[in-house]
Amino acid sequence: MPRVTSPRLKRLRAKREKVLRGIRAVDREIGQIERKLGVSRSKRRSATLLRKPNARRLNELTVKDAVVKLLRKKRRPMHYKDITRALLDEGIYRTKSKSFLSTVAISIMRDKRIKRVEPGVYTLRKGV
Repeated sequence: MPRVTSPRLKRLRAKREKVLRGIRAVDREIGQIERKLGVSRSKRRSATLLRKPNARRLNELTVKDAVVKLLRKKRRPMHYKDITRALLDEGIYRTKSKSFLSTVAISIMRDKRIKRVEPGVYTLRKGV
């Protein structure tokens, strides 16, 4: 059975294809700019901020990730002062901060992967 199409339908389909090509070009351009800014697109198409590339950055890990890595390695509860000292001594995290102890303490308290076992002493939650 032959396909019957009207001239108007052909024009609309051609117009639609042209618009879609334009949208794809804009999406590619947006992607390039987002990569430069350090923004990633999730499956829901909402933008989430990644760590921006920076020549001054000293670490690949965040403080929270570095603490979790250390606690996995040590396999025992640790005081936040010992965690801070171990991060710096073992070279897991490098910083020039004068208030790194406070940074670590706050990061530990806010991280859901870490639980407090007694005042100032923390360990990993089960299953982490």
